[in-house]
Amino acid sequence: MFWDQETVAWTLTDDTGASALESLRRPQTVHQVAVKLAMQTGYSVSDVRPEVARLIDSAVRCGVVEADREPRRAPEPTATDCAPHPAFLYLHLTSRCNLRCSYCYASPGPNKEREGRDIPFEVAREVLHQAQGLGVENVVITGGEPLLHPRAVELIEEAKRLGYRVNLLTNGLRIERPVAWRSAIACEQVTISLDSADPTLHDLHRGHGSHRRASRAIAVLRKVGFCHVVAAGVLTRHNQHERHEDFETYARSLGAERVSRAPYILQGDARDAWLRPHFASFLARLRQELDVAIERARPREERPGLVWRDRCGAAFGVVAIGADGVVYPCQGLMRPEFAAGSLREEPLERIYTQAPVLTEFRAITVADIPGCSRCAYRFLCGGGCRALAYNVTRDITAPIPGEYCALAQLLAQWRLWGTALGQMPLSAPAEVPL
Repeated sequence: MFWDQETVAWTLTDDTGASALESLRRPQTVHQVAVKLAMQTGYSVSDVRPEVARLIDSAVRCGVVEADREPRRAPEPTATDCAPHPAFLYLHLTSRCNLRCSYCYASPGPNKEREGRDIPFEVAREVLHQAQGLGVENVVITGGEPLLHPRAVELIEEAKRLGYRVNLLTNGLRIERPVAWRSAIACEQVTISLDSADPTLHDLHRGHGSHRRASRAIAVLRKVGFCHVVAAGVLTRHNQHERHEDFETYARSLGAERVSRAPYILQGDARDAWLRPHFASFLARLRQELDVAIERARPREERPGLVWRDRCGAAFGVVAIGADGVVYPCQGLMRPEFAAGSLREEPLERIYTQAPVLTEFRAITVADIPGCSRCAYRFLCGGGCRALAYNVTRDITAPIPGEYCALAQLLAQWRLWGTALGQMPLSAPAEVPL
């Protein structure tokens, strides 16, 4: 609530509106307030400005804010103003990998470790410096297997020095004590690929012996005192029957702080028939778990906020850099048709704000996706993953497959109940890319 002690005028608003009104404690133009909120929310200035104008007009009418009616010319919006500020940069240090995971979106091959490429150190370092100008706060170091890059740890440390929150995504095969110790100092989080507590189920898709080495990597990180390890797996029809509690118990016994499992993302090729989860039984079990969680929970005294979203994060909250120095909308859409530009030829800011392919992605909202506009959960899932939709249909505005949509709706229900009730997790024991 905001109120004026002299006139006793008052108004109610939410946290975003409060931030806007707080800005008006000193003289500000509508454009200046819009720029501030755009940086906070990730939306473009052009999207935010009309809402700010309406909020300020309402505050003026109720007497909380005094307006200077002298017309003033607002500064012309720049290209950076008109593009959202990505929160996450996915930096692929290499396309080489020492595993051949069956569901890898980077299309595994028998000679991948030898024939892949590494991003040059100076190019990667310059990307980290340039990304600061876009407002990026989180850097995800990935690959291929990023630790195959000969100067991977140096780049991780450089990202930390620049003030980023760093998450290292690794299969764990090259996590030894020296690497673990330096990573622990530089990373906010290390995510280790682990599909199951059962070595047979994990090795089925990632290769013989990889379960033992991934488990050892988690344990090594714990021994050097690093606590923020996530065990992240892929759910397929082969491991979906494993109870979440069993997987979590195993991962925590190794030293993982938390676990995360997401269903296999369809790739639109022959792998889908073998890897696609059996959704009927999977969704039925999740619904049962939700019912049990609701029965055990009680109303929250303080309710956490929900994230409102009207689109996928591709080219909006996320931007990806390939090992070839090419910019893409996200890590799941690193295809030639979505190449936005090369960092060897143009600076990151120009590519991100002006590349037609990224502008096209940013324009897509739930209103453009058939079947989404009337869905009650559309602003919780944002229409789903555009990479998933494209892989199956070759259309970036297509709806995601029906069973994935049903899962997204169920996870949205879980988030709603989790927000309303205490002693209940805010998210389900499965995740889906949104």
